[in-house]
Amino acid sequence: MEDLLQHLLIYPLWVMNVIPIDEPDTLSIIFDRGLIGIYHDWCESLNTYPRTYDLLHSSFLFRKLTKRCDIIDVAVEMDRILRPGGWILVQDTMETINKLRSNFAFSTLVSNPPSRSVSCW
Repeated sequence: MEDLLQHLLIYPLWVMNVIPIDEPDTLSIIFDRGLIGIYHDWCESLNTYPRTYDLLHSSFLFRKLTKRCDIIDVAVEMDRILRPGGWILVQDTMETINKLRSNFAFSTLVSNPPSRSVSCW
């Protein structure tokens, strides 16, 4: 994880903060920090043209979407908007990570507490 953080500081990355439509309004905080962001329904495709991204971070997004849409479709959409060699950092429950793991090849780093894990592909 330290290597990833070092790369984030060294290399220029395209960063877009995407707030799920059913989450609290935090976009003003993002704008106040000089960052860019949008609201988006992850059950729909995300128009990113002409940009692709180096890193996507998901904090319990998949668990929240399981009742609304197929998380495999969401993961495929995330993979589509990544640049070749890009990373998706997933922080979610082990149940969700295992469902994603059965459909995608990625490495898993388990953190404490054991009910949560972080995965990258």
